[in-house]
Amino acid sequence: VGISVPEHYKFTGWTGDLSGTENPKTFSVTKNMSIGANVEIDPENPPASYAITLEQPAGATIVLEPQQTAYYEGTRVKATVILNIGYDFQHWTGALSGTVNPLTFTVNAAMTIGANVVEKTEQGNLKEVNTANALKTALNAMIPGDEIVVADGDYNLGGITLKNLGGTASKPVVVRAKNIGKARFTGTTYFTLQGCENIIFQGFNFDIEHVSTIFKLEGSSYIRITQNEFRMSSTETQSSKWIIFGEIWQNEVCRSKYNRLDHNLFDGKADGGAWVVIDGSHGTVPDISKYDRIDFNHFRNNKPRVANEKETIRIGVSDLSMKSSYTTVEHNLFEECDGDPEIVSVKSCDNTIRRNTFLRSLGTLSLRHGFRNHVESNYFFGEGKIDESGNGCGGIRVYGLDHIIVNNYFEGLTGAKWDAAITITNGDVTNSSSSLTSHFIPENVVFAFNTLVNNISDIEIGFDNNGSYGKAPKNCLIANNIIVNDKNPVVKSYSATSLNGVRFENNIIYPTGTSSVGISYNDFQIKVIDPKLLKTNKRTPDAIDYSVPFETYKLSPESPAINASVGTYNYLTLDREGQNRIGVADVGADEYNSIEPVLYGVSGNLQTGINGSIENYETSPGTGNNDITIEHELIYPNPVSNVLNIRTEKEIREIEIFSVTGKSIIKSKKISIDLSNFNPGIFLLRITCSDGNIINSKFLKK
Repeated sequence: VGISVPEHYKFTGWTGDLSGTENPKTFSVTKNMSIGANVEIDPENPPASYAITLEQPAGATIVLEPQQTAYYEGTRVKATVILNIGYDFQHWTGALSGTVNPLTFTVNAAMTIGANVVEKTEQGNLKEVNTANALKTALNAMIPGDEIVVADGDYNLGGITLKNLGGTASKPVVVRAKNIGKARFTGTTYFTLQGCENIIFQGFNFDIEHVSTIFKLEGSSYIRITQNEFRMSSTETQSSKWIIFGEIWQNEVCRSKYNRLDHNLFDGKADGGAWVVIDGSHGTVPDISKYDRIDFNHFRNNKPRVANEKETIRIGVSDLSMKSSYTTVEHNLFEECDGDPEIVSVKSCDNTIRRNTFLRSLGTLSLRHGFRNHVESNYFFGEGKIDESGNGCGGIRVYGLDHIIVNNYFEGLTGAKWDAAITITNGDVTNSSSSLTSHFIPENVVFAFNTLVNNISDIEIGFDNNGSYGKAPKNCLIANNIIVNDKNPVVKSYSATSLNGVRFENNIIYPTGTSSVGISYNDFQIKVIDPKLLKTNKRTPDAIDYSVPFETYKLSPESPAINASVGTYNYLTLDREGQNRIGVADVGADEYNSIEPVLYGVSGNLQTGINGSIENYETSPGTGNNDITIEHELIYPNPVSNVLNIRTEKEIREIEIFSVTGKSIIKSKKISIDLSNFNPGIFLLRITCSDGNIINSKFLKK
C-alpha cells in the first residue's frame, strides 16, 4: 500500500492495523483490516494561509468551526448562523451563497462572509391572565411583543423553566402585574431562564416558601427584573441565592450579558447564600456575565452575621476573578445588611460601584479579587452600630491591582482592622500569582478625594492576619482626602514595610480631642488644618434653598479645601453629588458649587425600591437649567490678578459673576472683565449663551 501526498504536506506514519513510516509498505492480509495514515502540514513548505472576515448581521452571530485567525488553503470550515430570538435567516452573503445553515466550505482564498437576517414580522399580543395555569401557558407560548398582564391575586407556579424564549430589542416581552405589588407569587414559585432574551418581569410580590433560587438566568441576555418585592421564608440552616445572572455551569461560552435588576425591594434574608450573584460559565475556559446593571434597589435586613457566603451582592467567584465583567452597581440602598463581612464582594475585573448608600451595615464593600475596579461617590453611614461580637460598620477593603476609589463619603463608621473606612491589608501573594483563592497585595490603588468624618478607624494599613499575610502593599496612593476625627489615630500602620507601600499626598487631616494623625508626615503629605465642614441638607451650607433629603458634611465658603487639590486625575470630572469639578478641584468628596443642581446623593426610601427615582433629587425648585454644560480652559488666567478673559465659540448673551454665597456681583457681555476692585477669593461664573445653554465655571482672584 502507498499514499500520494499533495504538495505542502508530508506523510508521518500509518495508523489503524499498520504502523511505521515506510511508504509504500508491504504487508500480509490475515484478517479484516482498517488502514489509515497521518498527513501533516510540511512546516518547511506550508500551503498558503488565508483570513476569513465575518460581517456579523444584526440579530444573529456567525461562528466558524474550527475557530482560527487564519486557515491553510484546502481547509474545510463549517459556518453557522446562530439566530437571536425573533429573527430568521434568509441566505448567505459575501463569499458564500445559498440558504443552507450550517454550511461547510473549502478555503481557497481570503474570504468575507456575511448573512442576510431579518426580524420576524409577527406581532405580539396582549394576554390578560388570572390563573396560574393561564400564566404558565402564556409564558411558554410567548412571542416577541407579547404583553402578559397578571391580575391581582395569588399564584403558586412551582418551578418554571423557559428555554430560548423572549423578544427583541424593539419588541420585548413584558410580563407584568396589572397593579404593582398586587399579583403575589406564593408557594415554591421560581423561574429558570435558559437562552432567553428581552423579557421584562415587572411589579410582582414574591412572598414564597424556601427555594434555592428565585430567578436563575442561564445564558440569557437583556432580561430586566424591575419593581418587584422579594421575601422568602427560611431558617438559618438553609441556603439560597435569590438572583443569579450566569450560564449553564459547564458551557464553554458564556452568553449572559446586559441584564438589569432595578427598583426592587429585597426584604429580609435569614438563610445562607448571597442575595444577588453575577456568575458565568465554568467550562474549559471560564467566562463571566458581562455588562449587567444592578440599580435603585433597596436591600434590607440581611441577618444574622455569618463568617462567609452571605453577601448581599457578589460579582464573580474565584475561577472567574481575572475575567472582566463590566457590571455596574449604582444608586442602591443597603440597610442593615449584616450577613457577611463583605456586603458587596467584587471577585472580577473592570466593574463600577457608584452612588450607593450603606446604612448601619456590618462589613465592607470588598474588592476581594480582580483588577481595575472603580468605586465612586458611595455613602457609608455607621450611626454608631456595633454588634454583640464587636463587628462594626466598615467602608472599603481592597486587594489586587489598579483600583480607583474616589468621591466616597464615610461618617460614623464603627469598624476596625478588616472593617476600617479605608482598609489596605497585606496580601499573601503578588498580583502575578496564579492562585485565584489567595489574597493579592493591594497595588497601584488610588484612594483620592474622599471625605471621612467621625469614624472609629479611618485608615488601616498592613494588617497581616496574624502573620499569614506576609506581603506588603505596593505603590498605593492616598491623596486629596479630608479626614476629621476626635477620638482615635487617623492612620494605623501595622509595620514600616507596609506603610512604605502607601504614599500620602495633600490630605487635609483634622484630629481633635484624643485623636492624632498616627504617623509621621510632612506638609506635602498631610496638612493638619480645620477643613471647616458644616453639616447641611442644602447645596452648600450657606445656601438658602435647594434642600436635599439628607444632611451630610460639606465645605463651607471659608474652607481651605476649596481649589486646593494637587495632581492630575483625568477620570475625576464630577463630585459626589454630580456637580462639575471646575478648575482646580476641591479637596474631598464635595466640590463647593452653589450654582449647579444636585443630581444625586444619599440613596434613601425616596430614591430606591419600587417607586424610587433620583429625578428632581433637590426637593426645592432648582435653577430650571437641567442641561447645564461645562467648558474647561474657559477662563484665563486662573488664578486671575486683574483682568479675567473668557473664551468660547458660542455667542454670549450675558456673563454673570457670583460670590461663593451666590450673590450676583457683575453682569456683563464683555469677554474681558476688569476685576482690579475685587477682593481676593473664590468666585463663580455663569455664561448664558444665545442658544440658551448655560456654562458654569469657577475662578480664584489673587
